[in-house]
Amino acid sequence: MSRNVLCNALVEQARTLVDGDWRAAEELTLRALDLNPEHAQAKSVRTLVLDRKREQFVNEFMSQARKMHAAADLAGALSKIDETLLAYPASSGFCRCDRLCNGKSRNPTSPGATARPRRIAAPAT
Repeated sequence: MSRNVLCNALVEQARTLVDGDWRAAEELTLRALDLNPEHAQAKSVRTLVLDRKREQFVNEFMSQARKMHAAADLAGALSKIDETLLAYPASSGFCRCDRLCNGKSRNPTSPGATARPRRIAAPAT
């Protein structure tokens, strides 16, 4: 079997898995890229895999931050937001959650009202 045929087979298998099991799709895509680093379809599937990975990470951390916020653990919620924004600076969901937590922490009647929210700067592009 030629490298190109094997690469195509790996990419097609990865494409079928990307929405249901991005980890398996990532492994197959990386194997395809090891065989041919310039394979356009493998690069495209890799982008899809990275999107799914980011979505899962952001959704999990957003859920944790919202639970902490609801439990009046603003420091914990802001910490989760900071972690996610450091990993994925363009995560608009966390920007909205950050604004919610920051608005809540500035309300003098809310628990933790004296705590100043930490702000992180977006990396220069």
